[in-house]
Amino acid sequence: MPFYEIIHNITLNAEQRQELATGITNLHSKTFNAPSHFVNIKFSHTGTGSILSQSSPAVPSYFIAGRARPHPNVIFAHVRGGPSRTNEHFAKLAEDIESIWYEVLGISYQPSGHPSHTHPPQVDIGETVFHSGAPNGEKAFDWSDEKRLGAVFIVPGLIARESGLAIPEAGNEREWLQAN
Repeated sequence: MPFYEIIHNITLNAEQRQELATGITNLHSKTFNAPSHFVNIKFSHTGTGSILSQSSPAVPSYFIAGRARPHPNVIFAHVRGGPSRTNEHFAKLAEDIESIWYEVLGISYQPSGHPSHTHPPQVDIGETVFHSGAPNGEKAFDWSDEKRLGAVFIVPGLIARESGLAIPEAGNEREWLQAN
């Protein structure tokens, strides 16, 4: 059913992976009133630590705005959409996932902005995001901060089959589970 992929550049030990998996599973179950055993989480370690790919040291592996960058830590959440799941719900889910990330890594987090040790608030100016109060041209994403969570992407509208069965509509998980 819901599928979360945590793509991380930093090394996460077994305890940190377990804490992230437990936190995200509990969050998803609470947010969407879904049984926890429906939640799938996969960790993918890029482990590059730099702009260049380990498999081919001369070839960049991650690009943003057409420029090679170190691979950031990102979380993709593939979940089912529906009338009861608004953009506000998904925005709150993304914010709560960020909070779990920083809590597991032991970093102070301010939910309305960025990790308190890393960045002041941002101002979006077209395609470029600048720090508020920073000199023009200073990028918001600090590529040297390897623990920073670069993004949480929520992809609603999941349609799938799992264990040979079509998954239920959002909100009907408990009834579906009893029937199947």
